[in-house]
Amino acid sequence: MAGVIGSVGLFDELVEQWSSYTERFGYFVVANDIAEEKVVPTFLSVIGPKTFNLLRNLLQPDKPGSKTYREIVETLNGHFSPKPLVIAERFRFHRRSQEEGESVTMFVAALRKLAEHCEFGDVLEDTLRDRLVCGLCVFKAYTGHKGHMKGMTDITVQCKDQTAKLPVYVTKGNFASIMGRLWINALRVNLLEVRQLSDASSQLQVILDKNEEVFHEELGSMKDITVKLHIKPGSKPVFMKARTVPYAIRDKVEADLDALVKSGVLEPVTTSEWATPIVPVPKNNGGIRTCGDFKVTLNPVLCVEQYPLPLIDDLFAGLSGGQKFSKIDLNQAYLQRHVDEESREWLTINTHKGLFRYCRLPFGITSAPALFQRAMDQILSGLPGVQCYLDDILYTGANDEEHLRNLDAVLKRLRQYGLRVRKEKCEFLRPSVEYLGHVIDHAGLHKAPLKTKAIVDAPAPENVSQLRSFLGLLNYYGRFIPNLASLLKPLHELLCKDVKWKWTNECNKAFRNAKNALISSEVLTHFNPSYQS
Repeated sequence: MAGVIGSVGLFDELVEQWSSYTERFGYFVVANDIAEEKVVPTFLSVIGPKTFNLLRNLLQPDKPGSKTYREIVETLNGHFSPKPLVIAERFRFHRRSQEEGESVTMFVAALRKLAEHCEFGDVLEDTLRDRLVCGLCVFKAYTGHKGHMKGMTDITVQCKDQTAKLPVYVTKGNFASIMGRLWINALRVNLLEVRQLSDASSQLQVILDKNEEVFHEELGSMKDITVKLHIKPGSKPVFMKARTVPYAIRDKVEADLDALVKSGVLEPVTTSEWATPIVPVPKNNGGIRTCGDFKVTLNPVLCVEQYPLPLIDDLFAGLSGGQKFSKIDLNQAYLQRHVDEESREWLTINTHKGLFRYCRLPFGITSAPALFQRAMDQILSGLPGVQCYLDDILYTGANDEEHLRNLDAVLKRLRQYGLRVRKEKCEFLRPSVEYLGHVIDHAGLHKAPLKTKAIVDAPAPENVSQLRSFLGLLNYYGRFIPNLASLLKPLHELLCKDVKWKWTNECNKAFRNAKNALISSEVLTHFNPSYQS
């Protein structure tokens, strides 16, 4: 097209927002003085085949050429830029914290972007300030000299014309880890504008902790620990066709596949004797997690690895004597484990974009939990006060000094093996934490309030399936209820093979008594050898 001013190009939602694209097209129309009757044909010609085909599907049975430019833009706007849910946008805003390597200026810009659809109104600036203060990174204090500070000490922090004393633990040399936040004027904040820190022996200054390499959002991988799968002798390859992906989520699935290839989790292949269909699983953030449906291909012929998962009682017994508790959550845990070359053939997935095979251990493999637990037990072996259940690591200490030593040991071990953690899901030096459906503190084990509420609010079951679900929930807390089996006898009798379903007064009484027993049950104290007679 000779004499054309500028170029709009194809629309790509991974590169540009739909509102930005239509705005640029508007300038293109004006710059080239395109007549009104030619705006629609021009627009349909430049958006590209991918967006055009999407538009055709959205307008069925009508044709795109029969619509006005405004109708076309509004139709695609409803797909690419649906009106955001305010409560969801505010949730994302308040979850946002400063990321590793992100400057304060960049953090503020990101917060302003997230606040765009939150409808904060007149309190926008105050809300931005509060999220900025609460979302800043953990800091470390530097003594500024070659002194021999070690152990617990108090330092004075001047923050926004307020002064407060903060206990720190000097871990080694001249570094002091500041774990936690300050209470200033009844506001819980991170250190923000720290001007000077001092104690009896030295002047201190605060620097951002950029040395904790385990706190990366990017996917890491376990060093020197490779998974090798085994299938039963004589097993025949299973090749299944790709399943149809709904148009509404196809772009998200493609974006996830591209991200998995970029991060080294998947690699494209042209041929394979094995092929597993995929299952797109929605994530809380609106994205898609692409999983292989291995139960219909590999799992039936897989030689399942045998390695016991730890019992809850054993995990909590190992935390006896702890005063505060910390929890570390590994980032996409299974995908941090490499799979050997021979096993990758069996992990091929079939998608509408072709064949890909996993280079890392995917979710949905029958052996995955046992393989991962064995690796984590090896990695964390010998560390005191540390317990691990799959990708959740819990540790404690008899006091803050011991607790921080254990933290340092865990982070060093994770760094040694190249593991990454999910920073926003970690908790440090808490009086209590929720772990595997229980709340644990220095006194012992408690029931998790939300799970208890689900049991107490459960209606009376109307069939055997509902009864089994209720008993399953209740039995999870069976250790808290004395004589539970006797209490539930009328309900267990309903599960017998040849017993006709009949909800009697006796059943209803047992149902109510079980709930009351759960509510009134006491805390379970930690195991202590000195309590034994």
